[in-house]
Amino acid sequence: EDHEAEARYASEAASRAQGSVAILYRTNRQSRAVETELVRDGVKYLVANGRAFYERREIQDLLCYLRLAANPRDDLACERIINVPKRLIGKTTLAALRDAAARSGSSLLAAARSPELYAGLRQHKAVAAFADLLDRLEVARRDLVDRDETVAAYLDLVADETNYGEHLAQLADPVDRRRNVAELISHATTFKLANLTDFLDECALVQDQDAVDDSGRVLLSTIHAAKGLEFDNVLLLGFEELLLPHYFSLEDGYLEEERRLLYVAMTRARRHLTLTHAHLRLLNGFTRASERSRFANHIPDHHLTRLNLASS
Repeated sequence: EDHEAEARYASEAASRAQGSVAILYRTNRQSRAVETELVRDGVKYLVANGRAFYERREIQDLLCYLRLAANPRDDLACERIINVPKRLIGKTTLAALRDAAARSGSSLLAAARSPELYAGLRQHKAVAAFADLLDRLEVARRDLVDRDETVAAYLDLVADETNYGEHLAQLADPVDRRRNVAELISHATTFKLANLTDFLDECALVQDQDAVDDSGRVLLSTIHAAKGLEFDNVLLLGFEELLLPHYFSLEDGYLEEERRLLYVAMTRARRHLTLTHAHLRLLNGFTRASERSRFANHIPDHHLTRLNLASS
């Protein structure tokens, strides 16, 4: 019915399949929902040619802002974001702040909120500005909780207050990174900010699966990254308009390239191929109706077995 149900179906199908299994998708951000379901079902997986969703740099950054909001004594989270985006707080300043925190027996954030502990530092103003930012975010977080807002509302605020979008523009693959952030925020609309730890626990559960060995894993991959590989079973997610073909291709006139990409995906399967599409998809915080890909009209009916999971 929706992209979460699609992910549940993919996970269940992968756990039942005999032989090698690949779950393919058009865009990286589609992996988030299926990674979550695979972990819930106890299915080991590996992300091809890239990092799992919650390991990606931009996702880790924003999660650390959330972790620090949930636990101001989380020094690892504080260390990661104290200079993200860049605030002139380098290794030397961070080391001096660590020493100040150790001497006072406080957390790193508490030390940053105590300017008398680092008054002699060259970048003391930058540290004080970081502490002021976290103070403003905390006041805003409490207000959002009082208004029964979601984790997504707080993530939007963090991104705005830190100018995180401008930060992403300076990194490689900024478009993909923005899409990943949008997917995280979309998912966060399903959690109340008052229950922030529930959201963080789910994220941590998915991250923890990476400690298992590589044997017998389901492969998660974009279609591009799966070129040259073959599997007994392939599930292609998001076989719908605006994903395959992707909306960029419709705007730029690359429809035939999208058709070739679908051919690549379909020919990865040696025995069984499953194409799925959701009737509803959460995108950028909004749920929209989805239409089956126009390419479905070019697949002969005698090659297809149609399943309507929404009615089952």
